[in-house]
Amino acid sequence: MYSSRTKMASLLAVFSLIMHVVAFIGWPHAALATETGAEVLTVDTSEPSAPAAFLPVSLDDLRSDDDLTVVQDSGGPAVPIFVVCQSVSGYADFEPNPAHEFARSLFGRAWLYTEVEKFSCKTEPDGEYSFSLSADIVVWDADARVVWRKNRAIAFEQRVANRPSGVWAYAYVPTILLGKGDYNIEITINDNINGAQSRVNTLLRIK
Repeated sequence: MYSSRTKMASLLAVFSLIMHVVAFIGWPHAALATETGAEVLTVDTSEPSAPAAFLPVSLDDLRSDDDLTVVQDSGGPAVPIFVVCQSVSGYADFEPNPAHEFARSLFGRAWLYTEVEKFSCKTEPDGEYSFSLSADIVVWDADARVVWRKNRAIAFEQRVANRPSGVWAYAYVPTILLGKGDYNIEITINDNINGAQSRVNTLLRIK
């Protein structure tokens, strides 16, 4: 028979971060980007870019922003869509939570949905295209202390036959791990081919 400590450890394991990534191959806007010659992936990768210098984003900055989110993507992959959600079912299929408020509960989840574009892509000798992205996630509390961190929460390399225009991804933060209050969730998106980075900070409120 499991002890209560073993049962709790098993439950917490269920709440490990999920990231699901799918190339935008065959989607209407991806086809449009290819047909119109949009320069979304063809970059010179011979000289890696230096990591971006991001402006610090505080909880007060997030509270004063209309979307409760600050995106810094001018020097790295574009982040045209980032939404804090009540639930996520798939690509562009989610229920937004505009107040970013969640209850702390055993099965509570604060979902994060994003779409990432304009990352670098290499043409392989066989004509296929390869790209590599990763993301690091840090959760800061009101005292600017790290309360949760997941380095390389997403980490993958992929080869595809057609040039993709982006990826979509989602993750959730288990609210059982956080006390009541406001949190600053920081996501750093890494283009591992040219070294460029983008960052998203968003507010999370646990009630």
